[in-house]
Parts: sequence; C-alpha cells; structure tokens
Amino acid sequence: MFGFLGRRPDFLIIGAQKAGTSALGFFLTQHPRIQCAVRKEVGFFDCDRFYALGGRWYALNFTHKSSH
Repeated sequence: MFGFLGRRPDFLIIGAQKAGTSALGFFLTQHPRIQCAVRKEVGFFDCDRFYALGGRWYALNFTHKSSH
C-alpha cells in the first residue's frame, strides 16, 4: 500500500512542542535501516486533505535507504 520497502511504517514519533521529538528523530536517522520523512511534519494522519491523497502520496515523503 505505501510503496516504500514494501512495508508500512513500524512506528510514528508523536509529541508535544519542545518535548525532544526533533532530537529523537535526528538520533534515529543515524541508523542505516531507519528512514524518516523528508520534511519534519508530513501531516498525513491529522490533515484530511493529505490523508485523502492516499498511501502513495505518504510514501513519497520518505527517502529510500539501502536495506543492509
């Protein structure tokens, strides 16, 4: 459905402002098998307009990393 690595997201980072989510995202992206969205806040799950664009649109917000 999502079109990247043949998988759906394993987890989402959700948090309040100034709660350290940017730092958490930065440190997670240091791992070669973790990919984050290109932009910080995709808004797919909280914006009806983006959600209506579907899973393919959501997948386009991610870069591809090698699977090794």
